[in-house]
Amino acid sequence: GRSSAYVFAARCDSERLTGKRERAQADCAKALTLDPKSRRGLWARGRLAIVQARYRDGIADLNAYILQDPKGSDVAYYFRGFAFNRIQSYRLALEDLQIYVQRRPQDPDGYRERAVASYGTGNKDGALADLATALQGYRKDGDSAAHLALDGSETFDLIGLESGIAPRMDATLVLYNDKGEELERNRDTTRRDALIDFLMPADGQYAVEI
Repeated sequence: GRSSAYVFAARCDSERLTGKRERAQADCAKALTLDPKSRRGLWARGRLAIVQARYRDGIADLNAYILQDPKGSDVAYYFRGFAFNRIQSYRLALEDLQIYVQRRPQDPDGYRERAVASYGTGNKDGALADLATALQGYRKDGDSAAHLALDGSETFDLIGLESGIAPRMDATLVLYNDKGEELERNRDTTRRDALIDFLMPADGQYAVEI
């Protein structure tokens, strides 16, 4: 019944967070077999799909999740926008991330992710403004750099854009692992723009210094 579906979905989420993805996938399947409309199950399976870089599957589950309660799906808009960015559907990503930022204006992650969508749609000024806001938010949280929790299966593109973070700044980006070891440094690509395009070697915490 529904109560059992909820339990399986909750366990799916827990297993995802501890890296037991095959078990998580099995439990999500059980949850949605018992209750195909389970919001908890749709959420858990959608989040798992995104972690596994199955972005289209994740989007499909989050579509169904949001449809049931659009007003109570703030974080789902963020993750669906995140997934749209990863498949380069930047306009759809921007729509979701606009909603998320409006509802959660204190979260710097929303601005950071919206910057990716804005840049992808050609709105460089909007991307610059969002990156600046995100950096301010991270600093308020006590961060001296942008900290990212990423999965090893993800490729994360971090773009540092000229003039938006500091006037006429020729930025350098450096990526570190959780031990403080440098993993990658930017290569200038267009005028003064800095770019890191790096495949994470494993799940974990990473820091980007500008």
